[in-house]
Amino acid sequence: MDTILATPLGVARERIVVTADRLGDTGSAAIWLALAQLRPTLKPGQTVLALGAEATDFMFGGFRYWHA
Repeated sequence: MDTILATPLGVARERIVVTADRLGDTGSAAIWLALAQLRPTLKPGQTVLALGAEATDFMFGGFRYWHA
């Protein structure tokens, strides 16, 4: 899903955080695990777009996180 969405959203591939390669299938926790990995590197005022999709194609969602 990350490679499918990166181009239309204009996001460089190296800016995408994926945890499945290290943690396996974590289901709905995947978004939160990726955000937890990314948060220590963020500076105040930076924004993160978090998108998640379930392999069944029926569940997807996301949010914009602004780091204070």
